[in-house]
Amino acid sequence: MRVRLRITYLVGLAVLASSTSAAQTRLSNADGSYETAYIPREDVLLPPDYGAFAERYSGAWQVVGVTLEFTQIGIWGSSLHDLFVWQDDGSGAPGQVICTRRIELEPQPPYWPNCLHYEYSLTPGCCVSGDWWVGAWLVYPGVPTYYLCSDLTGGAGTTSMIKIPPGLEWPEGWQDVDLVFGPTHALGIGALVEECAPTPVESRTWGRVKSLYGGR
Repeated sequence: MRVRLRITYLVGLAVLASSTSAAQTRLSNADGSYETAYIPREDVLLPPDYGAFAERYSGAWQVVGVTLEFTQIGIWGSSLHDLFVWQDDGSGAPGQVICTRRIELEPQPPYWPNCLHYEYSLTPGCCVSGDWWVGAWLVYPGVPTYYLCSDLTGGAGTTSMIKIPPGLEWPEGWQDVDLVFGPTHALGIGALVEECAPTPVESRTWGRVKSLYGGR
């Protein structure tokens, strides 16, 4: 049995105090209203990161934070999550982990149909380019109790994935969220980004060039 919500209320967004600075840009594929929320089944949630959700973005940025939208239905359990930034593997799925952080969702999210906006920093952050992914995994062992708010109408679609362990009714590995939960346009997972600092380039003066040849 798939564990999911299909409640078609418009979500009122409860906002946690934002840490976004003037230099930061918030990236989100969702349109700010959420028509449903998802949670992994317990047989999907296995170490090291099965059951993780991921959302795809693109461009050259320094990722300095992760944003999440969560709700609940009143069942208590673990709130520890690992946050990840992955470079795309070249075939349209999360690949190499380039940033990670363990966090605890605080305060508790509100009851559906309300979602709470969370922001967590990544220090010092990581530079990305091309396609890349940002996501979260409920730390195992844990009881999946908080639902990730998800958008059925906004966004471009084809940007959301979940990692499936072997032996279930779906193919193993990173799969489109649509396969497990049905048509989805975007997950409530975003990124806080800044421009990447330029890579220092050593000055090559004529004196330094001559030293390579013994001063000749």
